[in-house]
Amino acid sequence: MASYLIEKPYNLYKILWLIEKRPGMYIGTNNLSALHQFINAYTFCANMHDIQEEKIFPPFYYFHEFIQKKYNWFESTSGWCNMILKENNDNEEEALADFFTTIKVFQSLESISIKKVKLTQENIINNENKGSRYGTGELVYKNPQEIYLVEYSQNFGFAYFVIDNGGNNDFLSTYKTKNEVIEILEQQFGKIEKWETLQGDLMKTMDYLMKIR
Repeated sequence: MASYLIEKPYNLYKILWLIEKRPGMYIGTNNLSALHQFINAYTFCANMHDIQEEKIFPPFYYFHEFIQKKYNWFESTSGWCNMILKENNDNEEEALADFFTTIKVFQSLESISIKKVKLTQENIINNENKGSRYGTGELVYKNPQEIYLVEYSQNFGFAYFVIDNGGNNDFLSTYKTKNEVIEILEQQFGKIEKWETLQGDLMKTMDYLMKIR
């Protein structure tokens, strides 16, 4: 059997490289919409079963914003598949080729700067005083302990990770500037000071942040 059919361990990106070689075998057609359906089903299953191999960087849901920025769309709510199709005049085969070209660039995304701060008691009290999330009675951050502020390569922007003592974090969006992130955080926690700039292998820190989400 060909070695590329038995390579392990799998994650979404490795599976995509298999599909690129033989799309008809894996998704039935040379068609971006079919790949989109496959990825949706795959990621749903991985999330439901908390598959650790999928907690990798870059997280695939950043791909919506990556495509939005590549094509200068106003927002990413259309989703990566619809945006790529529109940019390729709804030609499914050309859109699929565009996807595989772009996903390789996307996968090379990396952190170029990471700052970390431990929240003070005042920050924690400010968070509690902000009240619940969307009227649910549940705090936006239940027991926040520290925050990571990450700058990405390729002008992809900034993201923040709020870590609680159970290891959970929150980082679903990216932002254009560091000041925009600081403003959002200080609206929630009050004045945040004493940021520490991390040194060494930043990807190890990103791996840590991915694993505890």
